[in-house]
Amino acid sequence: MRITDKVVLDTDARIGSLLIDTGGSLVFAKDRSLTLESGGNVEVRGTLALAPDQAHTHTLRFPDIDERRFRGGGTTVVDSDTGLWVTGQGYLRLDGAPRTAWVRAAADLKAGDTTLRLAAAPDGWQPGDELAVTPTARPTPSPSPPPTTW
Repeated sequence: MRITDKVVLDTDARIGSLLIDTGGSLVFAKDRSLTLESGGNVEVRGTLALAPDQAHTHTLRFPDIDERRFRGGGTTVVDSDTGLWVTGQGYLRLDGAPRTAWVRAAADLKAGDTTLRLAAAPDGWQPGDELAVTPTARPTPSPSPPPTTW
């Protein structure tokens, strides 16, 4: 899908991919809770605005991402690296309710844990908010390859 003009999203939608071209804009309606799901990249060369009023939420979701397929391309949009890309003169506006951005776990987590205790109470979190658990330890260095002999 390609947007070249001003479009207001006023209903939930699922798309294959999206390019918001220079001069185009996609603005989520402020007075509705909306979700846009994309199976492919969303590239913003124009404007993408998710700025709900206090009573609503806006969500951009990529439900079928397989991060094992990511290859990386620096600032070049890569089809296998599905996600949100803001390129060129693109403008991304994301407004939301004030809340604690991140909190550490109170103890180490183990595979299979179904609950966790937090080191501090998060401000502004609501039932249904999504939680992402990420590592914070330094990665274990991989062994160095053997020296090359000439």
